[in-house]
Amino acid sequence: MGTVLLKNLVLIDGTGEERREGTILIKDEVIERIEEKGFIMEADEVIDLGGLVVAPGFIDIHSHADAYLFVNPLAEAKLRQGVTSEVSGNCGFGAFPVPTNPEKLKLFTELMTSLDFQFPEKGITWNDLSSFRERLKNEKLGTNILPLVAHGALRVSVMGSKQEKPTNEEMREMISLLKENLEQGAWGFSTGLAYAPGSFAEFEEILELAKEVKRQDSFYTSHIRNEGDDVLQAIDEIIEIGRLSHCRINISHLKAMGVKNWYQADKLLNKIKDAKAEGIEVSADQYPYPASSTILGILVPKWANDGGAAKMCQRLQSEELRCSILAEIEANMEARGGADRIIIANCAKKYSIPIEGRTIREIANQFGLSPVETIAKLIIDNNNAVMAIYLSIADEDVEKILKDESIMVGSDGMINMVNPQYSHPRAFGTFPRILGHYVREKKTLSLERAIKKMTSLPAEKIGLKNRGLIKEGFIADLVVFDSETIIDKSTYINASQYPVGIESVMMSGKWIIKNGELTGIKVGEILRKGK
Repeated sequence: MGTVLLKNLVLIDGTGEERREGTILIKDEVIERIEEKGFIMEADEVIDLGGLVVAPGFIDIHSHADAYLFVNPLAEAKLRQGVTSEVSGNCGFGAFPVPTNPEKLKLFTELMTSLDFQFPEKGITWNDLSSFRERLKNEKLGTNILPLVAHGALRVSVMGSKQEKPTNEEMREMISLLKENLEQGAWGFSTGLAYAPGSFAEFEEILELAKEVKRQDSFYTSHIRNEGDDVLQAIDEIIEIGRLSHCRINISHLKAMGVKNWYQADKLLNKIKDAKAEGIEVSADQYPYPASSTILGILVPKWANDGGAAKMCQRLQSEELRCSILAEIEANMEARGGADRIIIANCAKKYSIPIEGRTIREIANQFGLSPVETIAKLIIDNNNAVMAIYLSIADEDVEKILKDESIMVGSDGMINMVNPQYSHPRAFGTFPRILGHYVREKKTLSLERAIKKMTSLPAEKIGLKNRGLIKEGFIADLVVFDSETIIDKSTYINASQYPVGIESVMMSGKWIIKNGELTGIKVGEILRKGK
């Protein structure tokens, strides 16, 4: 395969240490040697980078890449951000385990479809990580995928979508399924405690599963139970899981949502700081935007989700229950900023009037309905398969959280495959936004610290041994960028715009992007923990 010499570059190695000018020799897929600027080494190919920055390939600690592997395997939106590895299956939603029982399989499919999971044309032909990996072995992937065991899939496989405590037998079965998939090479475990069916799980259920995570020396990451009025209590819950299980824990997309909960970043961070001082291995990830994105059905009360999307829609149309459900939806809508701060990203049904890219207020005016009735209509019409953007986070909190040493970078990005422009901009711009807007323009943190949050910090958290640093003997996953021009271009109105400033991306010693152009080479794979 030969050797490649990169010279005349600024090296930021992922450790957080100061940048330095250097020369890198790559042999086959490995970083063979690192020397100071001007050191002469022979190579088959010599590339003068003209003072550009070279950093480790970025690791997206919070990805939903598994939702698109069958329809968007290249993941160009991530590659053009400099991302070479993605931790998928977050928020308790993932491709495995898959139920074998037909009724539970229907609930699993319904759940994943509501979250915009794109199934292959031939349908589901796997039931665990091993068979999922086998199904994809002949696919050419753009990025490396590090999958997590998703609690939502796990619970539906054993219990369906019922709002009940697991029996002792069901608990043993969930632990066994978790163990089996972790032993097959999954990198950890995720929960989505704000979503059904994860919201049905009580503390004891999660603790028992976290203990198995510890036994397998993996990590546990959670979309916590509440990110609004009860965010502090929700953080307490996940920290207590870490305290009692002794496993490595992570809080997904740390934030406080809703105007009345703004400016609480210090309180959130102090809880993490105090837990770390106690010896609990806790961290968090974050996307750099003052808006979240998730299903519109997050506004529906937990109790109305019992049994899955179809039953929830039935309750929304029930004379006995509709009024009480709408009242809770309205309260949740107002807590997230109201009808003017919720934008529909995409939905399954096509309407005669514009829906995507419009606020709930605008759609309500077109329907001739109230905002809350509009939300109910959209959910019913689409069997809960509606994604929305919520403008509900304080800019000051985003910036303060980003400064903290324990915070990693995760996109949480989902792409609207039908109309990509109506996606959340984080799917296209997360990493360049931090390097351009927060590092260069706002000087919120140094370039070296920002790179560490995207590379060695997530690698250490998930146990990825040979990536995340520019170090001799490590895999040559590299991103080359111009620190003076790098910036995101994606917006809430037109998300599907690639960033500028990412010049080249190398994976396993091969150029995936070179001089701003895709090379057509794809070397991504589903990585197995321990291999």
